[in-house]
Amino acid sequence: MGRRSVENLNINQESLDTSLWPTVLIENLTPKHRKLFLERKKAVDLFISTDMKVKDIETETGLRRDEIHRFVRRCLEKDESGEIMGYKGLIPYKRVKDYNRKDFPVIKEEDSNNFTGAFNLLLDTYPTLKELIIDLYLNRKSNKNKIIDPIINSMSKMFVGE
Repeated sequence: MGRRSVENLNINQESLDTSLWPTVLIENLTPKHRKLFLERKKAVDLFISTDMKVKDIETETGLRRDEIHRFVRRCLEKDESGEIMGYKGLIPYKRVKDYNRKDFPVIKEEDSNNFTGAFNLLLDTYPTLKELIIDLYLNRKSNKNKIIDPIINSMSKMFVGE
C-alpha cells in the first residue's frame, strides 16, 4: 500500500483487506449519520484500495487530510474482543476506546462539572460496591450483600436509602 501513516501501525496485510472487515448495518443509522458514514467509508476505501493521492481523496470526499488518516487508523484499531474495528470505526459518535480516569476529582465550587469517568473509577476501586449495585439492580438476593468494608457499607446505605 505504501502509505506512511499505515506502515507505522504494525499491522499485517490481511488487515488491509476491507472485504474481511466487519460490516455495518447502515439501515440502522439515521439518514444524517448514514450520509456521514458513507462519506467516511468512501474516503477510507479510496485510501486503502487505490493509489489515489490524499489531496485527490480530499477533493473527492470533502474530508480533510487529518480526518482521512484518523479514520483509517480507527478502522485498523482492535476492538475489545481483539478483532479489527473495520468500518465500525467510522460510525458517527462511536467510541473506539473507553475513558479511564486515573484519580478521583477534587471538588471545587468553580469546577463542578469535571466528573467524567469518576463513577467507573469508584466501581473499579471498590469491586464489592459494583457487585452490590448489580445485585440490587438485578434484584438478586445473596449473602454477598453483607458488606464488611465500612466505606462501602455507608455508600451502600446511601444507595439503598437506609
